[in-house]
Amino acid sequence: MRLLAFALAGMCLSACATVSVVPKEAKVKTAAAQTQQSELRQASQAYVQQTVERGWIVAGPGWTEMAMVLLNGRDETAEKPTDLKYADRLMLKAEHGADPVEILVTDTKDASSGLAALTDEVETLLAKTKSDKLERADVTSYERALVHAQKSRKSFIEAAGSIQKMYGKSSEQAELALTDYEGEIDRARRTANRIADVYAQRITGFGL
Repeated sequence: MRLLAFALAGMCLSACATVSVVPKEAKVKTAAAQTQQSELRQASQAYVQQTVERGWIVAGPGWTEMAMVLLNGRDETAEKPTDLKYADRLMLKAEHGADPVEILVTDTKDASSGLAALTDEVETLLAKTKSDKLERADVTSYERALVHAQKSRKSFIEAAGSIQKMYGKSSEQAELALTDYEGEIDRARRTANRIADVYAQRITGFGL
C-alpha cells in the first residue's frame, strides 16, 4: 500500500507541472532543500557502491545484462573472479598469507561506521526538513542502502563461520564488530520507517 501511495503521488506531481509563479525567495529556499536531499541520495549511493567495490556483496546484473540474458541466455563463460562471495574471497586472501580475521574486522567496522554516518545524515534531514520538501528518491535511496547493509552483514556472518571452520575457534574482535554493525542496522531500520512515515504525510497532504 505504501508503494501504491508513492506511485499515485508521483502521478499527481507530474500532472500538476505548470508555469511557476512562486516568489524568487521561495525558489531559493526550495533549491537549497533539494540540494540537501540530493546530498542524501549521493551519500546513499556512495554506501551502496562501497558495499560492492569492497566485495562485501556481489553486485546484481544491470538492466543491459539482464536483457541480454533474457534474449540470449546466460553465458557461463562470462563468470568473473569478482563474482565470488565475500567469504570465498576472504579465504583466498588467507591462502596468500593475509589475516582473514583482521580483514573481516576492518570491513565490518567500515561498513558499520559508514552506515552510522549515513543514518546520522538522514536524522539531520528529518529534523530540518518538512514533509512537503521530502522527495520519494530520498526514501528509496536510503532504503536501498539499508538493504545493502543487511546483505553485507550476511556476508560477514558467513565469513566468520568460514574462519571458525578454518581455525576451530571464533574471533572475539569479529563478534564485537558484528554486534556493533547489527546495532547500526537496527537503528537504520527505525530511521527508514521514520523517513517513510514523513513522506507518507506528504502524500496525505495531497488528499491521497
